[in-house]
This record gives sequence, C-alpha cells and structure tokens, in this order.
Amino acid sequence: MVLRPEQLRLADADTAGVVTGTVTDVCFYGHDAKVTVAVPGLDHPVDVRVAGPSQVGPGRRTGVRVTGEATLHP
Repeated sequence: MVLRPEQLRLADADTAGVVTGTVTDVCFYGHDAKVTVAVPGLDHPVDVRVAGPSQVGPGRRTGVRVTGEATLHP
C-alpha cells in the first residue's frame, strides 16, 4: 500500500480509529512542514505533511489518520 504524506493527518492521540505514535522530527518548509512519527510495530517512521507551522514537536505523542484513497502496489 502506498500513501503520500499529504494523505495523512495528525489527530489527537485519544481519537478513536487513529494509529498512535511519537513525533521524532519536524522539518519546516515555510508554507508547510513534514512531521515524522515513529509508530510502534512499523519498521519505518511515517511522514505527515501539515499546513503552516507544526503544532507538535519531537517527543510528543500524536495520532495519525488516513484521508482519501490508498493505492495497493504488488
């Protein structure tokens, strides 16, 4: 399954149906930011694009949810 960072959204970690993890890095690009989240059980961290400056920082627990359609590639 392939998901682009802009297909993911940060959510409150206590929201039903989200995957929870810990923010490990935030890279600001001016108009948006990339938030990297380590999710237990995944081999690699998840990158989430957020509009504007991020409201979360490294070490903070957060939820991640998928928006839109996902594509499965064999």
